[in-house]
Amino acid sequence: MSETTREATMLEEPGTPADRAARLVRESRTFAADAGIDLRETPAPLFRLLVLACLLAAPVQHTTAIRASASLKPLSRTAATLARAEPEEVARAMTRAGYWRFHHTKAGLLVRAADDVVDRFGGDLRELYRDADSAADLHRQLRRIPGVGAHAAHIWLRETQTVLPDLAPYLDERVLAGAEQLGLPTDPDELASLVDPLDLARLAAGCVRATLGSGSVSKATVPG
Repeated sequence: MSETTREATMLEEPGTPADRAARLVRESRTFAADAGIDLRETPAPLFRLLVLACLLAAPVQHTTAIRASASLKPLSRTAATLARAEPEEVARAMTRAGYWRFHHTKAGLLVRAADDVVDRFGGDLRELYRDADSAADLHRQLRRIPGVGAHAAHIWLRETQTVLPDLAPYLDERVLAGAEQLGLPTDPDELASLVDPLDLARLAAGCVRATLGSGSVSKATVPG
């Protein structure tokens, strides 16, 4: 079932917001899970998620970005691995997955991001998390990494909120826009209260997916 069809079905069905949220969580997967990233509070998957977030934040279809992330896995197992890669090698891996738009620019930025993460944090994004005063501060600090814009930082924070629990609930404007389309509360605390804290990342991903088939081209392609 497509995101648009699922959204329409949810709106037609009776039930409380809690019922709708529970169904959304049951039927949703995080973007990390779709990309085959076993997200844990360890350096490698947290860095791979940053790569995925940067790919998703670009103006391409989210399915293309997910394929590109999988194609890049041998080169992005750790920040140090990607920092040693040649941008052209990264670009070729992206194009094999159909990621053509701005692939050379994006490949160069990904290598620069990896180099920065190695140089400033020893390859471990948990250092950035530990030093941040709040989720908003962590969002600002993530944006200091080359190639990590506001959308990519939002995606990383949404997806990590169940393994970095001090971030929860992280339900940004894109999540709340999807919640509104699905007939769910648009107050972050009220929305978060509908599900178990461990399900917040899936709830956020489900709400974002509700926005992917509507509006402008940028809204249909970028889950940021």
